[in-house]
Amino acid sequence: LDMGQATLHQLHQDGYGGKKERKSESLSTTMETEEGPILRGRWNDVVQSIEELALTTNNLATKLRGLREEKFSSYPAKIEKSLKAQSDSHDALWKLVCDTARNEMRAQE
Repeated sequence: LDMGQATLHQLHQDGYGGKKERKSESLSTTMETEEGPILRGRWNDVVQSIEELALTTNNLATKLRGLREEKFSSYPAKIEKSLKAQSDSHDALWKLVCDTARNEMRAQE
């Protein structure tokens, strides 16, 4: 037996092909006839799972964006306000140091 015939014979012994199998049928034809509906069903299950995962992921992303807006959108303004207050405080301290030094210089003259 050649490789193709041996494969067909083994498939027939394993229950693939059944009575529909003819010597003229190729392995791909036999597989399509016997396994095609099962493979298509499994493929459809995989595609459906991917679609469900994509929808779930999209819903999660939408909820996370909403949560980000709700919880964290005020942080940049708060941080900016805090930095401005620190900057103003630093400027005020520096001005105080300069004024004090100027007053001491005048007092020493």
